[in-house]
Amino acid sequence: MRRRLFEWLSTLVSQRPWQVLGAALLLCVLSVGVVETHGVKMETRILDLLPGEDPAAIAYNHILDQYDSASQIIVGVKGGTKEEKMAFIDKLAPRLKSVTYTDATTGEKKFYVKHAVTRMDTEYLTRHGLMLTSRQDLENLETLFRNPQMADLLTAYNDFLEMEYIENTAAVTEREKEDGAISNLKAIVRWLEGVEVQDTAKRADWASATVDSMTIGDQYMFSQNNEMLIAMVVPTISMDRMEETMDGAKSLRQQVRVVQKDFPALNVRLTGMPVLSLEEMEVTEKDMGAGTLWSLGLILILFILAFRMWTAPLLAMINLVVGILWTLPVIALAFGRLNLMTTMFAIILVGLGIDFAIHLNAAYSTARTESDNVTDAISAMYRRVGNGVVTGALTTAVAFLVLAFTGLDAFVELGVILASGILLTLIASLTVLPAMYVVTDRVRQRLFPGSPFNVRTLPVPLLEKGGNAVLRWPVALVVVAMFTGVTVYLGIQADRAKFESNMLEIEPADMPSVLLHREVLREFEINPDFAMVSAKTVADARRITERMKKNRLVGQVDSVSEYVPSLKAQQRRIPVIRAIADHATPYLVPAVTAGLPTGGAMASFPPYMTADAISPEQQQQILDELDRLNMNVKEIGQMAFVSMKNRLVRQCNDLAGDGKNRPSRILTLKKKFSSDTELGRKVASWQRSYIPLLAERLVEMASTEPLTMDALPEKIRSRYLSDSGENLVTIYAAVDLWDGNKVDLFNRATQKVSDGVTGTAVLMDRLISLIGSRGTLATLLALGAVFLILLVDFRSFRYAFVGMLPLLFGFIWMVGIFTLLGKKFDVANVTAIPLILGIGIDDAVHILHGIQNGGIRSLPKVLKHTGRALVLTSATTAIAFGSIAGASHRGLAGMGILLTLGVISCLIISIGLLPAVARLVFRKGMKSTNPETEVSK
Repeated sequence: MRRRLFEWLSTLVSQRPWQVLGAALLLCVLSVGVVETHGVKMETRILDLLPGEDPAAIAYNHILDQYDSASQIIVGVKGGTKEEKMAFIDKLAPRLKSVTYTDATTGEKKFYVKHAVTRMDTEYLTRHGLMLTSRQDLENLETLFRNPQMADLLTAYNDFLEMEYIENTAAVTEREKEDGAISNLKAIVRWLEGVEVQDTAKRADWASATVDSMTIGDQYMFSQNNEMLIAMVVPTISMDRMEETMDGAKSLRQQVRVVQKDFPALNVRLTGMPVLSLEEMEVTEKDMGAGTLWSLGLILILFILAFRMWTAPLLAMINLVVGILWTLPVIALAFGRLNLMTTMFAIILVGLGIDFAIHLNAAYSTARTESDNVTDAISAMYRRVGNGVVTGALTTAVAFLVLAFTGLDAFVELGVILASGILLTLIASLTVLPAMYVVTDRVRQRLFPGSPFNVRTLPVPLLEKGGNAVLRWPVALVVVAMFTGVTVYLGIQADRAKFESNMLEIEPADMPSVLLHREVLREFEINPDFAMVSAKTVADARRITERMKKNRLVGQVDSVSEYVPSLKAQQRRIPVIRAIADHATPYLVPAVTAGLPTGGAMASFPPYMTADAISPEQQQQILDELDRLNMNVKEIGQMAFVSMKNRLVRQCNDLAGDGKNRPSRILTLKKKFSSDTELGRKVASWQRSYIPLLAERLVEMASTEPLTMDALPEKIRSRYLSDSGENLVTIYAAVDLWDGNKVDLFNRATQKVSDGVTGTAVLMDRLISLIGSRGTLATLLALGAVFLILLVDFRSFRYAFVGMLPLLFGFIWMVGIFTLLGKKFDVANVTAIPLILGIGIDDAVHILHGIQNGGIRSLPKVLKHTGRALVLTSATTAIAFGSIAGASHRGLAGMGILLTLGVISCLIISIGLLPAVARLVFRKGMKSTNPETEVSK
């Protein structure tokens, strides 16, 4: 069948080369038209790699349907002063409304930001803050603020710290308690430092800010040490609308850069899945574009050096472009996108497709020097290497295609695209390339009539010498023993291979979104890779929130239930709230005595408003309490250290000193107070500044109006509620989920609360698990398919078995050397494992075809000619994959390194071990059954 096909192709390309080229050009134009019409998008989300029926993917898509978006962007600000950071965020906030994206359907500009959290919503908190506080915390506040004068309030603060944190050894094990401790300690020290600004212009602003920190906490989202400020931005569209998401993320980044120009001291970066995907796409496009150009250029140079001619390499490049163009419509019509794994298809086709051209050109050039007739040379080319080229292409394509049977979208798309690309490039190589040979030969004859066809190929003498050596069975036996020993050693190394589950480790190390991601995790102990669950009712959201807060792996839970306590909880809080208001009211307005004998009324002002200075006894009380405060903070820090609450440890060290280079801010303040002769006057002045504001705030926050969903402001409702009434709960991990097995523990904890939990961490963990199981299946299927093709092609079990050895040994070498280099497998480079099964079999196929046709004694000639072509094809493939190895995207770079190692390993074993095994297995006098040999002479 193949013989008749090759005869027909020989006649076609020899007699009608221009028609063949015209048809090929027409197909290229049609291919471009299909791509222009349907489009091919670049999508790098994890969700794109999972099967659509996966429960985590279904839950994720449900959240997309309910809330339009399941992602957020974090704006991180570092450097400069605290005031500069706040000013930057305040200036950025109104500009977020002008961030837009272009609707892919209508072309309209639409708003990209659904809502943004740049600072705390004080309006709702200053009215309902006490109703949102637990009864236990309200009771603490009621005791704390009975007397807000400085000496008594400092004493009450110390009593509170001892009771809440020191006597209760488990107080800071929960994240919410840790946050409360940090907030309280920062508020206390800021309040104490207010004494020092009484004779400055900062007095009024300091008092207002201090009252805010004492009652509602920081309005801005600062890290514990105030070195970083973050803001949250939620898009209006989901990540599955990738083109629009990228456009919106670019627009947001541009607005940030515009504002940043006014704050040169600040370092502002963005992170979150939309930004990470944008930067990843930009890096990947740059890597793939540069890699493809470099590989094409280097392969062209190598081709020229090997064949000592210009035309053949150029024709091979044109042929590759044709094959890639023919593949694009398959991508556009079948999938309409390229994912993280398939984005490198062009480079893979360059590396593999050039192999066809090398074998065909070597055979054609040799045949053309033997005959003046172009038609005869074309016919000889098909007879000599046609079978090997077709078999090699089929084994490679089938090895790729079996990936589609794994059911994992990532493998399905990769398998179909690469298999289609290989077969289409094969068709181009068997039609377009020979037609170009005929046309260029005719042009040469017209320009230089009578000139001989000379070919000077690059010699590789060691191959022929090696073939002669292994014909002696003792040498063959030694070679087999040596290769076996090396393979055993590398097999032991391969068994130690590790898997990198941290998705950030496959990204470029210096990518801004990755750097900020890590800094947010370190500074806030909140992982931007959050989990989500959609609760049917507020009660369900409250149950999920309360249970998740108790988990040590959870850093924060954002839920609408935090704004709407249960009716029972609200009723229990009302008496305490009223008591707090009763304590604060006398400090708010003077007491009025009516019905005096004169018929008038008299106002009685609280002592703090009339005294010029506090008493010496109160001053000493403050100094004594500062010593006590310092000791309490140290003890809290020790408890936090035992509980591994690093942020609280850092806060305590900042206030009470770390016993090394950091002095105690509290004792430093006491020293200043002790030497200040104006301390009494300054404290009295400070009391007159903050006490009225504090009393006013407490009374304002003491509203007992019932809190319901209907009463929530729209800007809060829109953050959590879907149109159908479901409630979004967002769960942030407090740890690096990819460190050890924490992601597994985190996912187990969340799944116990609700089986609908999803998010980046859940999807990534699921993908890793699927790649492990489906990747193993793909590898086994590919091995089986390759063996069956070899069995059908050679019609010999021995030949099929020997042909598999380089593949199996090369696989072990690849993994072993990769591990020795200190590399780890990850979700990107693990794809190279089934790929190498299709790539690595070609060398063995060509050598075995030569042996089968010429007998074992033709081994030296096979290695001299076919082996030389294999060295060149492997070199070109290694160049193509090596260009990926230099990518800044570490996942793609790892894939390039792995594939390069696999190609080189399979080549070494095919020209080193395979001939020795063939000498020991096959009969010494085996003769060719065909008049033509596949060995290029």
